[in-house]
Amino acid sequence: MLLATAPKTPILYAKLGFALIAIAANTYCVYLVFKRHRLAVQGHWQAFDAVDHLQHKMGAIVLAGLIFALGLGLYLLHPTANG
Repeated sequence: MLLATAPKTPILYAKLGFALIAIAANTYCVYLVFKRHRLAVQGHWQAFDAVDHLQHKMGAIVLAGLIFALGLGLYLLHPTANG
């Protein structure tokens, strides 16, 4: 794997942390999609709206995690980033 050959720096671990946050939040978003569908089928529109709002908040966390991980990854590409 690429991780085995990469220099172990705090920036690399931060990048991995942000990526894992994005993955976890996205997984939760998938659960919320199915929950929203179930609530729509049952006609529970107030609960549907609450879950929809929560899903948008989680989507923002996914986006932030991706942006931070991408930014750190691009920084690590710079020749002086690893010492």
